[in-house]
Parts: sequence; structure tokens; C-alpha cells
Amino acid sequence: MIVKIIFWISVFLILHTYVLYPFLVFILGIFSGRKHFPSSVKEYSPTVSVLMAAHNEEHVIREKIEALYSSDYPLEVIVGSDASGDNTDKILDELKQKFTDLKILRLSERHGKPAIINLLSEIATGEILIITDANVIPERDTVRKIIRSFADDDIGLTDSRLVSRSPKKDGISVPEIVYINIESRLKHTEGLLWGTMMGPFGGFYAIRKSSYEPNSGNILADDFRICMNVIGKGQKAVSDSEALVFEDVSNNLKEEFRRKVRISAGNFQNLKKFFWLILRPFSVWSFCFISHKVIRWITPFLWLTMLTMNIMLASDSIFYFSLLILQVIFIILPAFDILLKKFNIHLVPLRFFTHLFFMNMALFVGFIRYFRGINSGVWTPTKRYQ
Repeated sequence: MIVKIIFWISVFLILHTYVLYPFLVFILGIFSGRKHFPSSVKEYSPTVSVLMAAHNEEHVIREKIEALYSSDYPLEVIVGSDASGDNTDKILDELKQKFTDLKILRLSERHGKPAIINLLSEIATGEILIITDANVIPERDTVRKIIRSFADDDIGLTDSRLVSRSPKKDGISVPEIVYINIESRLKHTEGLLWGTMMGPFGGFYAIRKSSYEPNSGNILADDFRICMNVIGKGQKAVSDSEALVFEDVSNNLKEEFRRKVRISAGNFQNLKKFFWLILRPFSVWSFCFISHKVIRWITPFLWLTMLTMNIMLASDSIFYFSLLILQVIFIILPAFDILLKKFNIHLVPLRFFTHLFFMNMALFVGFIRYFRGINSGVWTPTKRYQ
């Protein structure tokens, strides 16, 4: 009896984080009809500083800086070159000749994005800080749209909507784009309903300078922590679905797996910091945190538990035996997909199983990395342009 209870609790929690919670949020969003943009948007024009850490971004840095200066809103642009070893600094010098008010902070040793952003935030003069990555390209009106939410004094952070470019059938970009789109809608609706968007995507988001709390130590998932700190101060975090930014999604499974391992290790750092929220499950903030993040982070362990209990129950009935067969098939499918890829056979539906499997594998490996100790907040940017 206990084995069955543990099995079905594991099943329920996995279904809750991936199916039931998103479905609930989307239904509530449809019937709420809420909007977070105030009517006095046109009268609101705060000063804005764009902060960007750059390490070996020669492939994208020129396009990014030119896109920022093409904005229809005046910006203070500050770039922190994090000991770049390629042509990033040379390109920045060329751009400085064209855009004379571009501010550049050069560092001779690697610091990592969180530390760079901390340094740039001290230089920034804007009321609103836009924290962005070099490979995320905004539209001309993106800044104007992303800052309009701040006309509401209750809003402390606003995310943009990531639009993925260059999907390819021979890799994992298609399922990754689908996943990003679902997450974008989920986060947008969380913001509309309760102002509890569970973390920006990190590539291009805005925060009040007065709400920015520097990250200290070897923090990996710094964007999520910044967002949670804002909500913890009683302010709202939202996502503006009309503030569009563009990014090439990684199509390489190995590169994306490495990125997800890093993020996963940072997730467990944040779980430790915000663990007290689990003890308050009946608040909206805690409910979103547990449903959207915590359960998803521990899904690999729930899956292992479910599989173990299923093995113990397989001899009880044809029903549990059939469920075990389905789990075994799920484990085998990614290997089959990788085998087919070697023969240049690409079945996109099969690629979704591979994506889900390796996403959870990355969570598991990320936990091991966190458990062993994280000694540095420095990482190598994911190669998305290949």
C-alpha cells in the first residue's frame, strides 16, 4: 500500500508541474481579463541604463550594440568586457568611435556575469536598469515597451518576450523553442494574475535600480534570484509579451546540456536560499514557486522514485506492468533518436522525448554539481550561432 501511495504521489507531482499547474494558470488567465499596463503609459519616461556583460562575443557584439543605439528610446549603454580573448574588445573600440557615449569597462581577469552586472549597476545613472546578454537582439521599440510597466509603482521587474530564431530539424532547437514559448506564456500569465512571474529568461529584462539587489558569491542562476528578491520586497514581477527580443537557440545537444547543467546547479542554490517559501505553501508566491519551479527541479528524483516503485508493483497487475513498459520505452527513445541521427534521420516528434529526457538529466547532474560545491560564478557562453 505504501509503495502505491509513493508511486501515485510521484506521478501526481510530475503531472502537476508539467500539466496541471500550467493548465490552471492559463484557464485563470483567460477568464481574468487582467492587464498590468496602466493607462498613463505615455506620460512615463524614466532614464534607462543598459548593462551587458560580454565575454568572447565577437560574433554578436556589433549587431547588439547597433540594435541598442537604434532604439526609439534614449539609452545609457554600459558594457563590461569580461577578459575577452577574441576580437570583442577591438570591435568595442570601433563601436566607441561611432557611438561616443558608449561606456566600456574592461577587466583583465574573469569575473562572471553576476559580478560584472554588480559593477555596472554602480556606474549606471538610469532609474531603470536593463540587464541583457550580448546575443539577444531587441526590436527598435522593445525598450519603450518593456519600461512602460514601471508606470505602475507596484512593479519592480519586467521581462521581455524571447522569440527564437533559426530552428533546425537536425538538432534540439525545435523542442527547445516549443518549451520556451510555453514558458513565456506561463510566466506572462503568472505576472498578469498575481505579479509573481517565476524568473525572467535573463537575456533582456528590466528592473528598477532601487529594487536591484546585488548577487554575492558564486551565483549561477542570478536572474532568478534577482527576480525573487524583487517579489520578496512586496513588488511585482511581470512579463511584457509585446516587448520582443530575438535569439538564436542552440541546436547542439551537448552545448545545451552544458548550459542547462549550469542553470540547474544555480536552481539548487536558489532552492536553498528561498527554501522558507516551501513552508508557506498557501501564499500565492509560494504556490507559484513550488508548482512552477521546485517540483520541476526535483522531477529527476521523482522519476527515479516512480520507476523504482513501478518495478516493485509490476507483478501486481497488468496495469502497473504496462506503466513500467511505458517508462522503459521513454528511457530507450532518446538513445534511438541519437542512433537515427547518425544516419541523418531526424524525427521531430521523437526529438521532444530526447529534449525532455536530457533536460531532466541536466537537473540531476546540476544537483550533483551543486552538492559538490560551486567554487566560481564564471562560465563560458553557449555557442548559439553555429
